[in-house]
Amino acid sequence: MNMPAITQLTPLERLRLAGISPSRQRLMIATTLFEYGDHVTAQKLHHRVNRDFGPICRATIYNTLNLLVDKGLVRALAVETHLTYYDPHPHPHPHLYHEDSCELWDLEPVEVKLPALPARLEVTQVDMIVRVRSKDQQSPSDGTGD
Repeated sequence: MNMPAITQLTPLERLRLAGISPSRQRLMIATTLFEYGDHVTAQKLHHRVNRDFGPICRATIYNTLNLLVDKGLVRALAVETHLTYYDPHPHPHPHLYHEDSCELWDLEPVEVKLPALPARLEVTQVDMIVRVRSKDQQSPSDGTGD
């Protein structure tokens, strides 16, 4: 599946191309996710779908997101152990995560030079998340505390 070209398709066309049965709930979720086009948590997506289409079960959001990830339409990015963002642009690209605001943005693609791997291994995916925070935020290990 050619991912850059898939972004030109409607949410319904994307689901069908990936072999996903387009139920009403899946289409509502896909439409919200792809038309906003930003990085979103499951909680934020649940809020948007409820606002834009009406009530939907949180489990349906999670199940659909997992299906979209499994089919390669969306990338899951675990930025913290308790925080996963979903990226509706599944092509490989790095991200910038602001720790203070919990915001995630796309960065321009960069070439990554990996070390030679043993012959029995292959790279399946490279996820690059650059983490930043405001300089005025004190860290417990910065020596300025008690």
